[in-house]
Amino acid sequence: MCVGEIVPGVFVCERSQDASVRVFRTRVDQCVFISVCLSARSMSQQPISPLKNFFAGGFGGVCLVFAGHPLDTIKVRLQTQPKPRPGETALYRGTLDCLKKTLAKEGVLGLYKGMAAPIIGVTPMFAVCFFGFGLGKKLQQKTPDDVLTYPQLFAAGMLSGVFTTAIMAPGERIKCLLQIQAASGQVKYAGPVDCVKQLYRENGIRGIYKGTALTLMRDVPASGMYFMTYEWLKYTLTPEGKSPSELSVPSILFAGGMAGIFNWAVAIPPDVLKSRFQTAPEGKYPNGFRDVLRELIREEGIGSLYKGFNAVMLRAFPANAVRLLLSTHRGQTRVTRGSDEGQTRDTRGTCGGLAGVTPQEL
Repeated sequence: MCVGEIVPGVFVCERSQDASVRVFRTRVDQCVFISVCLSARSMSQQPISPLKNFFAGGFGGVCLVFAGHPLDTIKVRLQTQPKPRPGETALYRGTLDCLKKTLAKEGVLGLYKGMAAPIIGVTPMFAVCFFGFGLGKKLQQKTPDDVLTYPQLFAAGMLSGVFTTAIMAPGERIKCLLQIQAASGQVKYAGPVDCVKQLYRENGIRGIYKGTALTLMRDVPASGMYFMTYEWLKYTLTPEGKSPSELSVPSILFAGGMAGIFNWAVAIPPDVLKSRFQTAPEGKYPNGFRDVLRELIREEGIGSLYKGFNAVMLRAFPANAVRLLLSTHRGQTRVTRGSDEGQTRDTRGTCGGLAGVTPQEL
């Protein structure tokens, strides 16, 4: 916003009684030039396009999927490999052995089998996840400034897990089937679209959503642990007298990474059951996860519920550290205990009309 007349002199900068308005006077050749620069807080915030937010968060999610998918493929193959018969050795002896054999037999692309499904679903999944968490917080707050307890944050996180299941269950079903078919030597599906067509043709929509209950059993408590642990670590790492929004990048990375570790510590047992159930032939487990659990415990012991542990943990820390860094460190705090979900607190002043309110990550 500028007004001006011209007068000779020197450059003078004044601040009006309204701290949000700065007046600059430049005296040149008998004229006064006055420009008024408003800070971002005093200007009416321009609405941020939901579509831009959607794709901005989605791009970060796609990058994370691409980086973490090889370890996810190894995890699923370890979880679903059959028990060796007497006198035979296991198909994979561990994470490193699975990596070597996959590279030798299928090349680098073998580690990216089934990646199309999570790539397609990651953008809406991130959006729905944070929407569910925000809704879970608001439902428990009497006023927007109420500070939630850790059990309340856990409950809000669990609600986000309920919301994401509608996207996660079919995506996981397709992904797991594509990840294991090459290792089993029977290539049934040409790709994700062909997989969906065949599943629908054979069993209708139920065939695509097979394993939904186990996905809920995995994601609901794990999401609660994820958000609660992150908030707890964020406040624990905040120096006395400072705001959590001022946390350094290393602190945010550590909090996000450890939240991922705690998340998967809860999620691994139901994840093993889900992977086994979703990739099993139709009719093998008529009673659902109970049959899978009985078979695993009877044949391989309680330790079988933690198959793929090393691959999961190698992936969990860096992926979740970067995920929460992207979500919280773009000029604002994306997840803040006791504040409305998605509330922007960007106090950086701008001049020349650059009233930039940083778009929120999904």
